[in-house]
Amino acid sequence: FDTWTLDNMADADVQVDRALDWLKAHPADDVLLFVHFMDPHIFYEAPDPFLDRFTQASDRQGMPDKYNRKHVIKQDRRGLLSDGQKRWIRGRHMGEVAFMGQEIGRLVAAVDAMPGRNTMVFHSDHGEEFWDHGGFEHNHSLHDELLRAILWIRPPSGVRDIPQRIDRPVSLVDIVPTVLGALGVPPETWPTFDGVDLSPFLAGPSPRLAKSLEIRPLQIGHMMYSPEQWGVVVGLDKFILTTGTGQVEW
Repeated sequence: FDTWTLDNMADADVQVDRALDWLKAHPADDVLLFVHFMDPHIFYEAPDPFLDRFTQASDRQGMPDKYNRKHVIKQDRRGLLSDGQKRWIRGRHMGEVAFMGQEIGRLVAAVDAMPGRNTMVFHSDHGEEFWDHGGFEHNHSLHDELLRAILWIRPPSGVRDIPQRIDRPVSLVDIVPTVLGALGVPPETWPTFDGVDLSPFLAGPSPRLAKSLEIRPLQIGHMMYSPEQWGVVVGLDKFILTTGTGQVEW
């Protein structure tokens, strides 16, 4: 990247303003712009009117605006976190997601109004657990509520007819080869990738590619807040090994 601006906890509206200001300053350039949003992370404090759009005041029961993962887990293990407080925490997270969605929509609308042919890739990097398996937040398990991420690719011509949803496992490691494929960069000039080029799906169904994705092993691991675990996803199956204990989940 030629230009890099880091403000790790900036709100989505600030990030969108920065992105649009930068694009307006480079109207005739071919660019790759990466815009990062941190809103749906602790602390869940979206601006009004999103802050409590999805909460009930009666559920709060003394919960502070600011709390960290350790505080929530400690309270839960002591039996001091009620079901209402859990709903309140989840509602605050939903408010963050809604606010971020509004701002991403503003970014998309502005980019669509600019000249040129624009390919857009939208992705998240992980999910958030709200006691689906007894845990909270992220980076502590290999269950689907944390592993499943959004990956949406929109070519310059937009989505033709009905958007195509791929029901085989794909991965964020597929983004770079897919973008290169969508832009028509000759494959012989690419470096080696762990991911695969999904761009054939932009033109319609691709049975051969779909079959290869069905049998491709996807490695998973790297938690921050739990004993070491490693796993692999193949099709609809997932294998998880906790290395310290030998515990296996299928």
